[in-house]
Amino acid sequence: MKVGLIGELYTLMEPFANYEFERELASFGISIKRFTNAYYLLFKKSKMISKYLNYAKEYIRYIIGADATDNIGRTKYLCEQKYDGIIHIKSTFCTPEIAAMPIISKICKDYQMPLLFFSFDTHTSEIGMKTRIEAFYDMIKEKRKRKIII
Repeated sequence: MKVGLIGELYTLMEPFANYEFERELASFGISIKRFTNAYYLLFKKSKMISKYLNYAKEYIRYIIGADATDNIGRTKYLCEQKYDGIIHIKSTFCTPEIAAMPIISKICKDYQMPLLFFSFDTHTSEIGMKTRIEAFYDMIKEKRKRKIII
């Protein structure tokens, strides 16, 4: 199974901030695609914004800010590449990502792509995170099984 990870850069990249989210996904045998890394932030981000904006022009016309525009373009890309699901990770009060969430939901609805939103703050528990990941895994596994049968 392939799952794309999108979201706010710090919460997405820092294992301590996201309770080792990627390790938990890997424990289910899920292959992960995460676009954001230090190289991207330092050398590619400024060049990619206009490309993402053009690529997803039917969903977004203006740059939202922070990582939101990138994530909208990435959502469309992941849907078109037939990933099994998308997980959006952010800190609880990240305004650009909050603005992007309805657009990301619309894209996933249009492509019938399973989507899971995760917000992290001081009240987020590791057990709650693991439970939601397990439920998401079960959902994409069932969806995949139905595609094979039909």
